[in-house]
Amino acid sequence: TADNNNVAVESWSTEDNKDADVSNRPWFALSCDRRTADDALLSSNKDGAFMVRKSSGQDARQPYTLVVFYKGRVYNIPIRYLPATQQYALGREKKGEEYFSSVSHIIENHQRNPLVLIDSQSNTKDATKLCYPMKP
Repeated sequence: TADNNNVAVESWSTEDNKDADVSNRPWFALSCDRRTADDALLSSNKDGAFMVRKSSGQDARQPYTLVVFYKGRVYNIPIRYLPATQQYALGREKKGEEYFSSVSHIIENHQRNPLVLIDSQSNTKDATKLCYPMKP
């Protein structure tokens, strides 16, 4: 009956909706761990090579990780999900951070505007645009 169909649609989880935004993208690696992602970007050896993978942790507020290659290094940047506003943000929480309506919007924004990369050991900063979508 029509009622059953409505119930099925309403019970669609936000997890499905989030994955629908990224699943067919040329930069999304569905079943990919950190080492596989790092190895794929290192072997590409292209500054600005990137992919998005599912985060290894079970935290629903950090569903994905943006992995970027620049100057011989791989950066793993958490993509945070903010349930209250249903938006996404990159990296650790900070004042004045940018919010995005989807993971795709983050990628599109940083294909046009440089992404600041911070080396956690030396605290040095670099910036690159997301240029080369990769999959492992």
